[in-house]
Amino acid sequence: MLSINAKEINTYLKLINDQNPIHAHIVPGQMIVQMALQSQRLQWTSYRVKYIETVGINELIQFQMISESIVVILNQHDETLIKIIKV
Repeated sequence: MLSINAKEINTYLKLINDQNPIHAHIVPGQMIVQMALQSQRLQWTSYRVKYIETVGINELIQFQMISESIVVILNQHDETLIKIIKV
């Protein structure tokens, strides 16, 4: 399991020039998607993302490949927060 802290989020937001104030309270979804794909060593060129729940700053999450074409992001209670589907 891992968590994403405010410093990591701020670094990411500066890199992509994202000034959305919602990211003061939640982790940017695309940041999590990129981390998940990278952690699973996937180089998918086309995928869909289903955002089910937000991920809070410092919330414990994990990435899990549940099939050849689906990666999910789970919280510490094994609830699915985000689903990434290769297309």
